[in-house]
Parts: sequence; C-alpha cells; structure tokens
Amino acid sequence: FDEIWVYDDASADATGTIARAFGARVVRGNVNRGCSEGKNTLLAQAQAGWIHFHDSDDVLLPEFAARAKARIAGGNFDALLFDYEQRDEASGERMSRSDFSHSALLDDPVAYMLANTVNNCGIYETGILRRVGGFDADPAVRHNEDRAFHLRLAEAGARFAVEPYVGCR
Repeated sequence: FDEIWVYDDASADATGTIARAFGARVVRGNVNRGCSEGKNTLLAQAQAGWIHFHDSDDVLLPEFAARAKARIAGGNFDALLFDYEQRDEASGERMSRSDFSHSALLDDPVAYMLANTVNNCGIYETGILRRVGGFDADPAVRHNEDRAFHLRLAEAGARFAVEPYVGCR
C-alpha cells in the first residue's frame, strides 16, 4: 500500500499511538460518529489513486495486495471486488463465503447490488468514490453502509471487476 491511514473514532485505548508506531497516518475524531464518517474523512485525506477500506474486525489474506496491484496494472475498472468469508472466531469454522458472479455483475450492476450483499473487500478508484460522495453516513443506513455504498457506485455507472480470490476474512 502506498498510504496507510487510520481513523481513530474517539477510542479510549491506544489505537492512534499504535497505528503511528507502525507508520500509519492517523486522524482522530473527538466524538464517535461511526465507520462511514471515518471512511469519508479518510477518503478526503488520501492522495493515492486507489483505496481499500479496511474495518478493524477484518483480516486481509496474504495475496490481496499483490493481486490488487496486478489487476490495477492491467485492468479497466473502477472497483475490483474480492470474495470474502466469515468465520467463527472461537472455532475457525467458515460461516459464509461470497461467490461473486462476474457475468451477472457486469450485465446489471444495480440489480446485482440490490440482490446481493457486498462488503468492502475490494479496491476502488479514488476519483469515482469522491464523485459519488463516499459512504452514506445517515444513521438509518448504519449496518448496511457497505451495501448502500456499492449500490451508489453501481448507480453512478462504476465499472466493476471481480478477483476470484478470498481476499478478506
């Protein structure tokens, strides 16, 4: 990654200090406003041409960055979605896994986003994110902000691509 930004959403622990020690740039909010506000704040700060939003409870799998860079170098898209899975923390058992249908996504991105849950296991061209206004920070959308974000991208005509690799857990 060319830049690493962390949004410290008014945490009471050493989040910001630890992130800085690892070289991240940190923006701290004084009032907890939620992840959409944090992502939008970081979107305004970032200088990189591509962005990956990463929630604190997600894990990137080993090939994510290399695959993302290879696809950016040879791709013609605005958003590259990686498959993702959810596992039980205690047992490690897989609870769910996405399996994006590349053809259905290309045929009708809006319909695809309405019918499927898509989380932030992807990379996004910075310019289109800014044009669509980032994430919806309305509290009524909370817990569905990823789905609303991808729907907004689809409605704006974003070109999607799929990397057939589980990139996030």
